[in-house]
Amino acid sequence: MKSLIGSMMTDFILLLSYKEDSTALRILEQVKRRQYPVILMDTADFPLHIQLDARIGAGELWWGNFVYEGLRYHLTDIRSILSRRPRQYQGNTAMPEIIQAFEQSEAYRGMGGILRSLDCLWVNPLDAQRRAGFKPLQLQKASELGFRIPKTLITNEPAAVLDFFEECHGKMISKTIHGNFFAGGGDTYYILHTSVVLQEHLQRIERVRATAHLFQEYIEKKIELRCTIIGNTVLTVAITSQQGRCTQIDWRASYQDLRYSVYSLPAAIEKLCIQITQSFDLVYGAIDMIVTPNDEYVFLEINPGGQWEWLAAETGLPFAETIADVLIAGKGGKR
Repeated sequence: MKSLIGSMMTDFILLLSYKEDSTALRILEQVKRRQYPVILMDTADFPLHIQLDARIGAGELWWGNFVYEGLRYHLTDIRSILSRRPRQYQGNTAMPEIIQAFEQSEAYRGMGGILRSLDCLWVNPLDAQRRAGFKPLQLQKASELGFRIPKTLITNEPAAVLDFFEECHGKMISKTIHGNFFAGGGDTYYILHTSVVLQEHLQRIERVRATAHLFQEYIEKKIELRCTIIGNTVLTVAITSQQGRCTQIDWRASYQDLRYSVYSLPAAIEKLCIQITQSFDLVYGAIDMIVTPNDEYVFLEINPGGQWEWLAAETGLPFAETIADVLIAGKGGKR
C-alpha cells in the first residue's frame, strides 16, 4: 500500500463540502493563493472512497491517517476544518436500505467523531453551531450583552397573542423560529417569509395552538444590515429594502428589488457583534440587524451558517479571503 499511495506530510486545511459548491471553491482558491496546503473532501465519499486508520490508547489523543484521492493525510496535521454543507456519509447503494442506513450511521459516528476529537480550529464547531441555531437563546444573549432587541413572544396560547397584539398597538409581525425554508416532500420546498399580523388575522387565532409561534413588535426600518463576523473581523453590508413593497417586511422576498453597499458600523456595535458570536463559541456568524429612522441598531438574529457569496459579488468585500486567513492562522490565531 505504501508504494501506491503518496503522503501529505505537512499541516493542511480540510474543507468539508462537495465539489460543486461554488462558495467552498472560492475559499479553496484563496487558501491555495496563499500557498497553503488544502483539500476539499466530500464526506459522501466515506467509507467507499476514503480509507480511515485512527487509533487511541490510554493517555493518548486520536492519531492515524486517512487516504483520499491517492494521498495519505495524517489526522494530527489538520490545522483547521471548515464545515460547509457537508453531504451525508454514503453507504453501499447496492445493499438493502436497512444496511445502507446502518453503514451511514456508523460512518457518521466514526469519521465524524474522529474529526470532532481533533485539537484544531473548526469553522464552525459543530456542537456550537447547533446550539447557536436556537433563536430564543440568541435573543436572550443579545439582550444580556446590551443589544436592543424587538419585544418578542413565543407561544401556542391564543390569549397570549391577543394580549401581545394590544401591547404592540396593533403593529406586530410573525416569523418562523428556525429558518424559513423547509422540505414539503419529494422535490417540493416551501419558504415562509416574515409577515405582518393584521386585525383580521386574529379571527383565526385558534390555529396558533398547533405549535410554537414567534411574534414580535414591528420596528420601522431605515436600512437593514447583514454583519458577517469572521474571527475578529466584521464585514457589514447595508441592504436598502424599504423602496420596494415586497421587501419592506422581509428583504428575502424579492432579491431583485434590493440594493447593497458597504457599511461602517459604530465601534460599540461592531464589538457587540464579535462578542455575541464568540459567546456561542463560533468563529463565523452572520447577524441581521435593523437601523431605525432614529439610527438605533436592533438585533434580529445570528445565523451560524449565513450565506455571503452574493454579497461578495455585490460589494467586493473580502469574505473568502478573510475566511482563508482565519483557517490558515488556525487555533489560537497562530500561523
